[in-house]
Amino acid sequence: SAAPPPSPSGAGAAGPRMEMRSAMTAALGEAMASDGRVLYLGEDVEHGGYYRVSEGLAKRFGRRRVFDWPPDEASLLGTAIGASQAGLLPIVELPYAAYLSCGYNQFVEAAFLHWLSAGRQPNGMVLRLQGFDEGVFGGHFHTANAPPVFGIPGLDVFCYSNGRDWARGLRASLAAAARGGVTMLLDSTALLTRRHLSAGDGLWQQPYPEARSSEPLSPESVVVYGAGVPPSDSVVACAGAASLPPPCASRLAVLTYGNGVPKALEARAACGVEADVIDSPLLSRLPEALPAALRGRYDALLLVDVCREGAGPLSHQLPRLQREGALPDTWRLLDAAPTYNPLGRLTTFVSAAEIADALRALSAAPPAATLEQPRRLEQPRRAEPDGSPLDPPAARASPSVRPPPRVGAARTAPPRALVICPGRGSYNSAELGSLARMGSRPLWQPLVDEADARCAAAGLERVSSLDARARFERGVHLDAAHASALTFTLSAADFAVRSAAADWAPVGFVGNSLGWYTAAHLAGALSFGEALEIVLRTGGWQRRHTVGGQLVYPTQDEGWTPSGELRAAVDGALREANSAGYAALSIDLGGAVVLAADEPGLTSLKAALPPVARGRTRFPLSLPGHSAFHTPLMAPMAAELEQTPPFAPPTSPLVDGSGRLWPAGGEACDVAALREYTIHEQVVAPYRFAHSLETAIGALDPEVLVLLGPGAGLGGAIGQVLSRMRWRGIDSKAAFAQAQRSDRPALITLPPAGAAPAAEAAEERPLAINE
Repeated sequence: SAAPPPSPSGAGAAGPRMEMRSAMTAALGEAMASDGRVLYLGEDVEHGGYYRVSEGLAKRFGRRRVFDWPPDEASLLGTAIGASQAGLLPIVELPYAAYLSCGYNQFVEAAFLHWLSAGRQPNGMVLRLQGFDEGVFGGHFHTANAPPVFGIPGLDVFCYSNGRDWARGLRASLAAAARGGVTMLLDSTALLTRRHLSAGDGLWQQPYPEARSSEPLSPESVVVYGAGVPPSDSVVACAGAASLPPPCASRLAVLTYGNGVPKALEARAACGVEADVIDSPLLSRLPEALPAALRGRYDALLLVDVCREGAGPLSHQLPRLQREGALPDTWRLLDAAPTYNPLGRLTTFVSAAEIADALRALSAAPPAATLEQPRRLEQPRRAEPDGSPLDPPAARASPSVRPPPRVGAARTAPPRALVICPGRGSYNSAELGSLARMGSRPLWQPLVDEADARCAAAGLERVSSLDARARFERGVHLDAAHASALTFTLSAADFAVRSAAADWAPVGFVGNSLGWYTAAHLAGALSFGEALEIVLRTGGWQRRHTVGGQLVYPTQDEGWTPSGELRAAVDGALREANSAGYAALSIDLGGAVVLAADEPGLTSLKAALPPVARGRTRFPLSLPGHSAFHTPLMAPMAAELEQTPPFAPPTSPLVDGSGRLWPAGGEACDVAALREYTIHEQVVAPYRFAHSLETAIGALDPEVLVLLGPGAGLGGAIGQVLSRMRWRGIDSKAAFAQAQRSDRPALITLPPAGAAPAAEAAEERPLAINE
């Protein structure tokens, strides 16, 4: 089969998978080939350096650009300063972190001069400090874990965990050097040749991120390895961008860097505790993306610092995280033993086993529990004007702890409603005759008339005719183009009728998969006809080109409790499928995932996923007539949308499938970026519906949720998200059902004729899939 497409982390076109050292060599060669100002100097670098990172560079670029230096770090760094001031871009290799002390004054002066002169004195260079963290041999010179490099003004320090990120980070570091800045890359010896997370899996090798096809890695970014997805599907969260994946159901995270990242992933798999792993490579200060990656998303945080106690960067970032309201009430700092260098087998570096033990302890702790010696900061509690305590910022910002609206106050306006638009799979046999049951014909008839005309022009059966058929025919109603037109038109018609009743007032829109186009229309960014044209174009493309397929698998038990066993099964199946073909996360529904794959990948997934029953439904459940939506396999379909007209500024906020909030108004919303997301990113990247819903609830503060028709199949997935958020006191399947039976249901739905009320429907179909 073809090589797998790029991962969502922006790695670029897939190529041979390589260990970190090989990626570093390739990145250095790329830098020297693309810019004649780049030099590489250090001890023994003409012959590959102490760890063979510069292997072959002297032969390729000559000894005038790659040259050895005697073991004299003071003159080495002094020469780099001079080369920089002469207009060159030196990359300096220091063979071991402990050797920095021999040239420390020159090193500090290089950073200070640029900082003290406000950038007028350029000392642009990149310093590679090897021998950091856990080594493979030797004593403390080979395994330094307390380098004196943190907190130096004018110096940016990074420690990357893998070759893919290191290569992209080098590009950013050289760009900073070209502006006169000084950057240090701390390289963990143990990572240079690491290939596996566990024996033989090859998961710590990645394709090289070619400059022409991969996204740049911002210095302010963090990388999130979500629970339940393979490491290749890590998500880069950039500063100022709401591109975060949804937090795991346990709301537990590990924050680490460098060698701590694969160890944390290894520990997570070994102990079975569901946790997100956040890789934060910028160590000299708090990266701008980190507070947003933590704030209000997690109830507990484990910080794993590979440096020894008192000398690591994470302990210095804790106060800033607290000031930013991004530090959960329950947290723990795990760092290396306070020894000069590891001794024997008892006093050693942070291990995967220690991380696993800490995860078990945190997952078993009640909210805001104080663990044994937890190293925890308490936030001061201020008071409201009436004297009542004021919750700390993190608690106030978190939708999971938002107090329910006051009951009993007189209403002067309809409740604020978040409107949810379903996807294509919502039209089934129970929805036949939806238009005849809808009522208020003058409100929806113009929409249906326009849809009928556009369908007829495209050679399709009219929406009104499809809905009026005497019986449901899978080959007709589940046809990609027919199902897309039916779902979109009926959702728009349902909104026209129900919003006119003024029982609620919309404050924003979210959609699931195809429902995104409906949300864009209802929010005012697209007219009905413009959105329908996109729907028909994508449906028509799939009619002509079915690519791979999708299947559904639960990640929670029947009571809506997250299952580490099911998550692990998904992880393992994806690994096996990517050996046979290509497979990836397509949609995250919160309590279930939709996986997409090519044909070999689908076959592998079906064989690898253990059978699971939920009532009368058996999983893995194949979705008939569906392609591998929301994966890079859909890039040809995205090309079909290039002719989409410009978007209008939305009149209401909407939240997309990455969790990004698009505000209302032309000045506040980047309309061109909204269009670009819709016709490109949304087509080829995972649709994280659960995260989208969580973001919308947290940002827009609705009092009720409204699920548009056709049907109410997405109700179970919505309930699972609300349970995970503990919204309005809903913390389980039973609590959601009870809320739905009350006089103030959390979710307003429009069940089909003869269906059970929404609460019972959600109970019967807790994994109702709506793609």
